[in-house]
Amino acid sequence: MDMDHMNRSAVVAAVAAVTMFSAGCQSHVGATRQPSSPAASDAPSTSFLASVAASSGDASSASARESAASTVASAPPPQSISAPSTPAAASTPATTAATIDAAVGYLHSRTELPIEAPAAVPGGPAGSVLSATATADAHGYQVNLWLCTPPRPLNDPGIGNLDCGGEAQRFGSFGAEQEASAAVAQAALPGLAGAQPARCQDTNITPTSSVATTSSGTQVTVWKCADAADPVEVRWSARGWDYDLYFGSSDWPQWRQLLDTFTDHLRAHPLPAVHGVFAVTYAGDGYHSAAAWAVGSIVYTTFNDHSDTAAADLTSAMRPRTSP
Repeated sequence: MDMDHMNRSAVVAAVAAVTMFSAGCQSHVGATRQPSSPAASDAPSTSFLASVAASSGDASSASARESAASTVASAPPPQSISAPSTPAAASTPATTAATIDAAVGYLHSRTELPIEAPAAVPGGPAGSVLSATATADAHGYQVNLWLCTPPRPLNDPGIGNLDCGGEAQRFGSFGAEQEASAAVAQAALPGLAGAQPARCQDTNITPTSSVATTSSGTQVTVWKCADAADPVEVRWSARGWDYDLYFGSSDWPQWRQLLDTFTDHLRAHPLPAVHGVFAVTYAGDGYHSAAAWAVGSIVYTTFNDHSDTAAADLTSAMRPRTSP
């Protein structure tokens, strides 16, 4: 993989991520998700554990995992992707849908990839209008969403800066990137979503696993460290998706409630019928959540900086867009 491609991966990568968290298709227009073989049951996946381990590379500490979603959200655009520029006729969006339409129009003139964008963006404060920055080249694109007050035109210089650049304003993102092949795209999913193996704060301790059942009936693998009361990570696979919820070295006594709430939501609002990876990093400033799934050799990503359920809903809202 050449350096330009690696740079693009840093921008689109995740959970997610969430700047913000990619060739079987013969045409660059109108691609749809290809169905994958759904998992026979909501059971832990040993193949996912192997792929997560393979994707971790040379990461040496839990801090690498805890910052994965923030890396997705803050990575600068590589030189190979066109820098954001405000269209001459850019106007202040009246709705978030108008923001998405403006971003899609910008992408269409700059990328060869089939574009997917959300039909709706759930999880924002009532009455809010999201602002966006967009970057793209022939083989990748990224749209970052911000809660600016007042909302700003697409690629306005104020987006992501001091007047609209804090943690509270960073909302999420969606994007895509071309990989070398369908196999490479599948292998890239855990890393782009921010999933990594469980690690204990004390590197001399090896985490142990057990199986638990959630309130929705989903079987999950719970990873714990001997020096901590609460799990460091929970994983499972269901209906084609691999899930990785990372709690890290911090105490999360409410971890079971968070797990049950999320799996109950997924049961009622399942993700699209593709093979993908969904990862969440639970932190004091938000539930940083990223998803990555492949259509042929193209990996699509979504990210939400604050909510696991909103990130899941954003992923479900993604649709092919042939025009703004």
